[in-house]
This record gives sequence, structure tokens and C-alpha cells, in this order.
Amino acid sequence: MEIDWSVPITAQEDWYNGIKFRSKLESKTAQALDNIGIPYQYEPDGYKLSNGMWYRPDFWLPDAQQFIECKGVMDMKDCAKIVGLVNDTGKPVLVMSYDNAMLFQWYWMNPGSEIATYTDSVKLAKCDVCDTLWFASSEDSYACPKCGAHDGMHLIKFMGDVCSGQQLFNFGQEAAADKPIYKQIAEKFNG
Repeated sequence: MEIDWSVPITAQEDWYNGIKFRSKLESKTAQALDNIGIPYQYEPDGYKLSNGMWYRPDFWLPDAQQFIECKGVMDMKDCAKIVGLVNDTGKPVLVMSYDNAMLFQWYWMNPGSEIATYTDSVKLAKCDVCDTLWFASSEDSYACPKCGAHDGMHLIKFMGDVCSGQQLFNFGQEAAADKPIYKQIAEKFNG
């Protein structure tokens, strides 16, 4: 079935774990983060950006020190907000969008850079010292955002590529297989 891109995509609200999410994509993302074991806060803060825009990211990952934003289809205004958030906070943003497929886009600041950089190569990383999980691009230096351990110490494991939302949801289901509390969620994804 081919998607008709001339028809506007409207988000459908969804409830998960006592939280009302603005879209099913957001609720599925929260479920996958829970399944994997990544702590998150849903829409915790809004930001008045230096480019004059106001922006409230969907998720803040406190251990990973990064944001996740779920978008239907990105437009230039959305991109300006995301780049503004990265530039103003220095924190990376993982964007899940539906540009022809459920893809991840990674925006971050290189040290000494004055503007956000973009890639679509995203990995799930885990620190052997503190067990923190976070998202990283293949171009990052792979330092744990929580304890500072880094790949030069051979303390970072890569759990796999997550270049699409479907891969994240599937990874979350697999990680949750041995957690009975998430069995129902995994069945919902597969049903």
C-alpha cells in the first residue's frame, strides 16, 4: 500500500502507564524505552530558543543527557527548532519521523562547533561501568554521558543499530522478553 503524502497526518492521542501521550508514536516510544530500560521524562520542560522560537521536546533522557522528538513529517520550522535546541543546550536530539519510513535522525554538536550536525546512523550504546544505555551516532566519541567511561577504556558495548523506529520497537520487545511486566506490551506491538 502506498502512502498518500497529500493527506495531512494527524496524531491520535494514546495512554500508556498512566500518561496521556499526544500521539501513538510517542506512546510506543515510551513503551520501547521502558522495555529497554532507559529512564525518560515526558515533555518535562519547554525552551525559549535563541532563534526566537519556543520548543518543548517530547522526551528527556536524564541518564543519557539527550532528547527524543517524535515527528510525523519534518518541515523547515521543525528542523529550525531541533537545530536551535541542540545549539542552545549542547545536548543531542534523536528525531523519529515518518519521511517515507519511520526513520531516526541524529542531531548533535561537535566540540568547538557552532552549529548542530546531522546523521542517520544511530546505535544503542551501553556502559559496562554504570549500565547506562544511550543513543549515539557512529561519529560520536562514545563516552558514557553519566559516568564518563569511554571507548578507549573498552568499557562501551554497542547493542545494535537502531536506524528506524521499527528497529527500536522490536529491540524493546526483545529486551522485554524476560520481564513479565512488559509481556503484555510486546503482545500489543505484535498484535
